[in-house]
Order: sequence, then structure tokens, then C-alpha cells
Amino acid sequence: MGDSGGDGVGRRSEDRMHLLKKSMESFDMANFSPAQSLVDPRDTPTQRPHRRSGYQRPPSVGAGEPLSRNSSIGESIINRRESSGLGISHEGATISFNPERHNPPFIYTVAGEDGDMPRSASALESGEPYSRPGSQHSSPAAGGMGDQPRASFQSGYAQSANCPSQKGIWISRKHHLAITLLLLSIFSTVFSGLYLLLALVAPRYERLILGMSYSTAQIVLALFAKLIEMSFVTVFVAFIGQVVSRRAFVKKSGHGVSLAEMSMRTWVLQPGTMLTNTASVRHALFTILGGLAFIAAIATSLYTTASNALVAPQLSFGDFKQMSVQGFVRSQWSNVQLVEQLCGTPIDHSVDQATYTCLAIEYAAESYYNYQQYIGSWTGKFRSTKDPTDLTQRPPGFAALNENTTVVAPWIYVKNMTEVSNAAGRLVNNVSMALPHAGVYQAAVNEMNGIPQPQGLDGLGAYVLYASVPSPVITTVCVNMSREELKPIVYEAWPGANVSADSLALWPSQVPVQTPDQYLNATAVDHISGLGPKYGTRRPHVFPVFPIDYNTLVNNTGKFVTADHLYILAKGGKESGGMYNLCSLSATITPFCSTQYNATSNGGTLTAHCEDPNDEMQYIRNSPNAVSGNITISPEFVDSADIWADSLSLGAGTFKGNSSNARFLTQLIPQQASLDPHLPSIAEALTVMAGNVALDGTRFSPFTIGWNYTNATLPQGVSQGDDGILSSPVIERFQATVKSQTYASGGVQSYQKAFYIILVALFLGNLLVLAWFIIHNGLVTDWCDPSNLFSLSINSPPSQAFAGSCGGGPTGDQFKARWFVNVDGEHIYLESDDLGEAYAQGLKPMPSNGQGHITKHYSKLSTRSSIL
Repeated sequence: MGDSGGDGVGRRSEDRMHLLKKSMESFDMANFSPAQSLVDPRDTPTQRPHRRSGYQRPPSVGAGEPLSRNSSIGESIINRRESSGLGISHEGATISFNPERHNPPFIYTVAGEDGDMPRSASALESGEPYSRPGSQHSSPAAGGMGDQPRASFQSGYAQSANCPSQKGIWISRKHHLAITLLLLSIFSTVFSGLYLLLALVAPRYERLILGMSYSTAQIVLALFAKLIEMSFVTVFVAFIGQVVSRRAFVKKSGHGVSLAEMSMRTWVLQPGTMLTNTASVRHALFTILGGLAFIAAIATSLYTTASNALVAPQLSFGDFKQMSVQGFVRSQWSNVQLVEQLCGTPIDHSVDQATYTCLAIEYAAESYYNYQQYIGSWTGKFRSTKDPTDLTQRPPGFAALNENTTVVAPWIYVKNMTEVSNAAGRLVNNVSMALPHAGVYQAAVNEMNGIPQPQGLDGLGAYVLYASVPSPVITTVCVNMSREELKPIVYEAWPGANVSADSLALWPSQVPVQTPDQYLNATAVDHISGLGPKYGTRRPHVFPVFPIDYNTLVNNTGKFVTADHLYILAKGGKESGGMYNLCSLSATITPFCSTQYNATSNGGTLTAHCEDPNDEMQYIRNSPNAVSGNITISPEFVDSADIWADSLSLGAGTFKGNSSNARFLTQLIPQQASLDPHLPSIAEALTVMAGNVALDGTRFSPFTIGWNYTNATLPQGVSQGDDGILSSPVIERFQATVKSQTYASGGVQSYQKAFYIILVALFLGNLLVLAWFIIHNGLVTDWCDPSNLFSLSINSPPSQAFAGSCGGGPTGDQFKARWFVNVDGEHIYLESDDLGEAYAQGLKPMPSNGQGHITKHYSKLSTRSSIL
């Protein structure tokens, strides 16, 4: 049994030896190509194979004797050429030699129908039984493989013969990949340049952006910023791959590429790896390409943020710009007939006293509201750190326009009460308050001027407008007078006066009608009030009776004569010492002011800006010949003020009405020749209450001083009625400066300007990449791409430079080890820098085997130089 088994084994061994010898006899040495060459490391001890031909990853465990040069196999290939590949194929059997570095026996593989099994040459010749891995004949002692996996020994593969590249290493610029990269580069360059331009120019979007709302525009801009970022990452990674891959082909410079340089694409794709893999950064950062990759990584990481900071529309104030603003004019200032027409009432205007009643209600509502707001500013809120007796340091006047616009009315023509009182020899309370021109508000919100309104900016806009227009001024002068001093102007003190209720109901019919050259009784304060022939046509005033304590009277005898003042007579309580207070109200126009309108989505503020020598928008600056003072006094204001006084019951003292308003006013009469630091004076209070009368009078009034329209000068189709109102509004212009808070690019905060570096860096990077793709004809295989690099590495020989890196990856100087791409026929592989230096020094000729497309393109690429 044992003999017969031994005979069987021997016969099988003889069959295999016969097959091997037959294959070797058919081997044509004359036509032996490098792809079939065999390299024995003992012939070139200083050099190692260039690639993985015949290389077996695990060390051989088969027992056998070194293959002798005198053996039949050795003799058949004794004249082998120095090359890195080995492979002999014959009718399904391939013999691959596997030389090991430390003089082990040569191990070859027989590949056939029985499978692959590494065996030594001596074992083959001696007829050792062939044992499959894991069989009962397999043991280390006998030269078997033990239980090692069979797949780990199947490495007898000749790349030069069996691994020609299926694709070329170069594609033309007409290839779809090259076209796609070029289009992406153009897109990224154009749009990144556009974004940089938007950030630099910082345009203001006063209305919709290309028909989109601002919230939609922000989303669209953010989307395109992301597309720019993604396209830049794509083309820049391709750019790095092309530069590094082309450098890998260059032999003459001996430069090659390193693993650190191949890792630069990851910086751009995953910037965080620069912190986790510092070794590659350390070895590649301080090169030209490394610096570009680092900048690109930072730029792509922050580009969307930079776009949001500098390109996306943000609310911001622009610079002041000069413009000519148009407004409508219908009548001269304070025309009571026009003011009545503008009063909204459901009662037809043809009904008797309909417009008068409407205007009285409007005046009462507005005046009381303004007065209440003004008084409220004194209640626990007024805390002046300066002199509270100085009128400029006290709360300004207050009014409301259209319920959503706050009017700020400053005190002007300020006089020291103590000095004035001492000069007059009695208490004199003289105040003047300027009001803004309400027509400025009407013009600002008019669409024909094109000023962007807050409502058109998603309710978030704002603007400030300085208008060069005159301002109305209300002046109130209150003087203390005794009962005796008042007798000339109080009907009750006249001889034969009838002050019965029935008689007073007919007031002021008791007052004689005056001709233009007639003046009634003079008083001791005419020089203060400016009454009498010395002051022109101003007639003295007459009151029906003396008011009782805490009551007021209104002089309305002006209805019978031309009057330009409204007079109010007030009587305080016991604290007044029996003194009366006579107040006069008048209105003028001043050219020493401008009107400022601040508009927001929550309303606005209309302010008169006066007596500022630095205010270039003062009306007097644009109209140096404008008149001022008493020459501009308005008799029409008195007509409106009469209605205002009746609406507030200021004349209720005629019948001892004891109104609340009159009581409060009389409690504000100064008791000494200075302003009370804790209370407003009666003159201040009356002026604030009458502020809405002057303000309403400026609606549809000229933006100049005076009335310059006649039927001869009016446009065709427009006429002026007997009431002084134009049949249709005419347009009048005034100069203004406007500063708008609208959506704009360019950033708002100063720190956002730092992001210009990101926008500039990415745009320049795009220009560089686009220029590179245009200049270079076609693309080479990107060896930095993980799939391409894996395919190249797995078909390349191992290197001592990477010894010990198979478990935990490369470390230290392994990142800067230089590598080159080489070819063997149509096979491509990597080799380390020692051979690269040999090529560079001319010690080893560069391969040029064959005339295939791989070799052809490789020959061109390997002779070029690389700047980056």
C-alpha cells in the first residue's frame, strides 16, 4: 500500500517536471521582451525591483534549495535583462520567480489546473509531493504552507504583460471632463468677480432687486455663493491634482511628488484635516502650491460667511445726496378756508358751519393731545443738568402730524426773562416757538420724488431728509397788568357799559366800528404789545369784562378790523395778588430754519432745525434775500386761532365758565421775573397748544416766504379763487439732502471689511485656475484622486521608504519622500526617489519601451518642467 502510494506521488512529480521542462524548451530567448524578463536581486544588489512583478507579500515558508544557475531552468534564462518584471506564460502554466531580500531560496508559482502553490526549485526537482494548503501533507517541516490562506500567496503576476493600462494617461481638452472643468472654472470666476464687484461698489437697492423681495434676494445670493464655493472647490482640487500629477512625471528635475503634496487636495475638501494631520501640512505648507492650497482652504471655508457679510443686502445708511424735491401748493400759508376743506367730516360742507365745527373739533383734539404730551414731559421726566431757567434747556414744544409723526418744535429768539422784565418794569414772559413745514412730510412720502419708503423695504427701511424751507413761528408775549391798567380795554369799565347776560350774548356788537384811521384807547403796555398808530394798522383789543379768578377771556373784536394778533386775558388766584396777565399770540415766518424729517416703519419725526450757523440747509442760505420778522406776520393765522380758542373754551370766562383748561393755565402765570425751574410758564403752554394751528396752516402752502402766484402766472387750466385757493395744486420745488437706510451690499460694521480678503483671494484663485486650464492642453490622470492612487499603488512595487507604515499609516519624513510615475511598456507604476535621482543624474536611462499611447504621452510629460 505504501509503495503504491509512493509510486503515485513519484509519477505525479515526474509529470509536473515534464510539463515544466516542456514550457522552458518552448521559451524563445531571442524574442524575449522586458515584459518577460526575470530579475535576480543577487545580480543587482544595490537596486530593488521597480514594481511588484514576482513579488510575494508574505515570506515563503516552503522548504527548498536555492535555484542553481546550472539548473535546467536557470540555464534557459541566464541571459535575462535587468528589469523589474517577470512572467512566463505557456498553455495555462505560468512560472513566476519571487526573489527575497535576504538570500532565501527562490520561490516560484506553478499556475495551472491544480491551482497555485509556491514551491522551491529543489523541491520540484526532487519530486516532493505537492500539498495543497490545509491538506494532511502540508506542514512547515515538510515545506508545506500550513494553514495559511491560499489567497495570500497568489502574487505571481507580471504587470508589464498582464496589466497594460486600459485608459490613457492624457485626455484632450475636447473631452467632456475637461470641458466640464473649464465651464465650472468660468462660472466660478465670473460670479466670484461679480460678487467682489458688488462688495466693492456697495450698490444700494432702494427698491426690489430684479423684481425680488429682499428676503428672496438674500436667499438667492446665498445660494449662488454656495455654488461659487462648490465650483471653486471642484476646479481647485482638479488644479492641484493636475499640477501634482504632472510633477510626478517629471524625471529630469528629480523633484517628483510627496505624500504631503498629494494630501493638499484634502485641505480644500476637508479643511479640518489640517489640524488632525499636521505632518502633511508641515512638509507641504511652505511650498508655492502648498501656500495656494492653504489660502484656498481658508477662502472656501469662509466664502459663504464673507458673502453674507459683504454681498448680501443689509440695512445701512448711505451718504447724504442732494436732490430737488417736488411738493404741491394750493394756497398761502394758514388759509383757514383751505384748512377747513381738508378737515374730514361726514357732514356735507354745504351745511351751515359744517367745516367750522369740523375744524374746531380737530383743533381741540390735536391741541389737548399735544398739550398733554408736553405737560407729561415735565412730570417726573424733566431733569436738566444745566440752568432750568434757560428756555433752550427746557422741554421743546410738541405736536403730532397724521397721528404717526412726532413734531419737535424748538424755542427760538430766546430772551432772558429777567432782563426783559427789568427793562419793562413789569413781568414780561416772551417766548417764540418754531415749527417744521408740514409740506415737507407730504413731499417726502409722495412717489413722484422716488424716496424709498420704509414700507417698501419690508418695513425695515428709514431715511432722514433735510429740507431748505422756511418755518412758521408762534410768538407769545404775556405781561402782568393791574385792574386799573386794563380799564381802557375792558368794556365793563367803560361808562354806560351793559354787562348783563343778554347784552354779553351780543358781544362784540357793543364795540364801535373803527375806520382805518381810528384807534381805541391806549394802554400802559402798548409799547410792549406794539399797538397804536406808531406800529401801523394794529388796533387795540377790547374785552367784555374782567375775568374772575382762574378764568380766561379771548378778544375777538378782530373780526371787525384787520388784526394780526390774538389776545387772551387771564386772572390767577389769590397767589397772583390781584394781578391780571395779558397774552398776545402772533405767527410769522422765519428763514433761519430748515425742516428735518426722520422716517421709520413705526412713524417719523418732523423737526424744525433753527439758528444753527453750521446748518447748510437753512432757507436763508439758499435765499439770502428772504425777509423775516414782523413783515412776515400772518393775519390769516388769527382767523384760525379764533376757531382754536373757541374750541378750547378759552373765552368761557365771559360767563364765568371756570373751565379746567383755564384754571390750569392761570396756575402757570409766573410770580417772579424768571422762569420757574419746575413749571412751564403760561406763555409756553399757550404756544404749545396753538402749535397745531400753525402746523396745519403749512399744508399745501408755499416752500418760500410769501405768495407769488396770480392768475397771470399760474399754469394753464389752473385758477385762483376769491378765497385764495387754487383750483388745482401746482408743483413747487425745494432743495433737500436725503440720507436713506436701505438695503445695500458692502457690509455695515467695520469688522466686516476684513472679509474682503476672502473675496479677493477666491477670485484670484479662480483666475489662476482658469488661466491654467486655458494654457494647458488637456488633462492627465489625477494621481491624487484616491481611486486612481489606489490603482497605481497596488500595481507598484513596495518601497523601503514606507517601511513600517502598513499598520498605522505614514509618519514623519515619510510624508516628504519623493515619488515618480514610471512606465514599463503600457504599464504605469510608482517608484521611490532613489531611482528618480538616478534618472535626474543620468545614471539610468528613462524607459522608452514600445510606441503605445501610454509611452508616447509619458515621454512628453516626463521631459517638461513644473513651476508650481
